[in-house]
Amino acid sequence: MRQRGIVSYSGSVSISIVLLAVGCKSTPDADDCRDAKCGISSLAVTQRVAASAPQSIPPAAYAVSARVIDLPPIDSKPEEGFDEESKIGPPRAFRNEDFSAEPSRDTVVQNFEIEASLPDPEVSFDGLTNTNNAASFGFRVSPPDTNGDVGPNHYVQMANLLVRVFNKAGAPLTPPFRLSSLFAPLGGQCAADDAGDPVVLYDPLSDRWVLSQFAFLTTAAPPYHECFAISQTPDPTGAYFLFDFVTPGANFPDYPKLGVWPDGYYMTTNQFLNGATFNGAGVFAFERARMVAGDPTAAARSRTTARDASISALTRAAAGPCGNTAT
Repeated sequence: MRQRGIVSYSGSVSISIVLLAVGCKSTPDADDCRDAKCGISSLAVTQRVAASAPQSIPPAAYAVSARVIDLPPIDSKPEEGFDEESKIGPPRAFRNEDFSAEPSRDTVVQNFEIEASLPDPEVSFDGLTNTNNAASFGFRVSPPDTNGDVGPNHYVQMANLLVRVFNKAGAPLTPPFRLSSLFAPLGGQCAADDAGDPVVLYDPLSDRWVLSQFAFLTTAAPPYHECFAISQTPDPTGAYFLFDFVTPGANFPDYPKLGVWPDGYYMTTNQFLNGATFNGAGVFAFERARMVAGDPTAAARSRTTARDASISALTRAAAGPCGNTAT
């Protein structure tokens, strides 16, 4: 989720370990496939958790975008009193009760250099920066939530709060643009604002691009939207199929993360009841084949776990002999 200005914060990050087990025979029989025992089939987490009943989510809106290369240029805005020096400060020592004492030394921190084992990158280039946000919105954003993905011919970068398409040599093919401008034909909250937490994925199974971010009027009350754009062709500078899904209930779906699977686009979120109290992890499955085809009836299924058991991270694995996955 985006915040205006520069914000310093500290905290701990909890990571759930998820194991994807592949248990397939070289030549599975019908019973194996019927019971979904082959393919990428089982999901194991460190602890079993209770889950809500699955809910079906039809799209609240559907549209087709203009081509990205035809989007109008962003009007530059004056920056709102940003102090460049506010980004720079002394190192902070954590967990020191006696602030007059020297910070304790972590004995496992590496204090020597090792010889580089990887070659230098063949291509290196500058992507989106907070300067682009300042020019587009008149303010800067923290955290940037930077992410990108690479396809056969393109690299697409998304960050709070802009998108840009490059070729693989690093040459920009589009100016920075707001995802809300791509969602303009969709209308509603997806087109009204750029709330952040963007995700871009290249879908290698269909040779398409997936752009997404959430949208809301306030975190304190629903509705909460997840806005999707699926490229019509392998070219990310072209037109997109647009979908607006409203997540169920009063759980604010923070920090969405997406994955590409043969049978769907999968998403996890950290759920916060009315944007305040943590209320488990949301797990969503979107009808990938219908979304890629631009079918306005493409739907999603969701459930909420009782604890944080998210299954995020892009996994590009070919389906097993049965071509399906278990939920």
